Amino acid sequence: MRVEKWTNKKVTDGEGVCVRLAMYRTILMRSLNPTIGRTVDLETNRREALKSKYPWIQCGLVSFGDGWLTIVEDLFSEIDKVVKRDRLEYFEVSDVKEKYGTLQVYHNDTEEIDRLCDEAETLSEHTCDNCGASGSMRKDAGWYRVECDICRAKRLKLNWHIPENPGSN
Repeated sequence: MRVEKWTNKKVTDGEGVCVRLAMYRTILMRSLNPTIGRTVDLETNRREALKSKYPWIQCGLVSFGDGWLTIVEDLFSEIDKVVKRDRLEYFEVSDVKEKYGTLQVYHNDTEEIDRLCDEAETLSEHTCDNCGASGSMRKDAGWYRVECDICRAKRLKLNWHIPENPGSN
């Protein structure tokens, strides 16, 4: 038994390694995505409003940052015009998420909607996924994301130190 310096608890060596690895994972995930662990806020209400406004949305709208909500709202408005104009009865959006640092929209229909989604993806490449300001693509710890300089500075200000070998004592 010894006192774990990260948690000030008495643990065996095996338990200490597990506690540290879990903490490092949480710290890393929160530094890469500041929305993890956040409470429900106004942005959640905007997401719910989108789902109730457009019945063809068949996903949760939670796999992208709040900064892209305006892009998604504008995209869905344009998609809805096409759906109504062309009377697309079986159209649905099955997923909307961040992938490789850009906004991805998965749907089951036309080239025109593909073009609209491509335009939204291009716009997301230069829009901070956290706050919506102009940003640039960054790569941290193998993850791609679009951040403005202010959001990046806030995230890096946390200055989390993750040892190269967290299992060593």
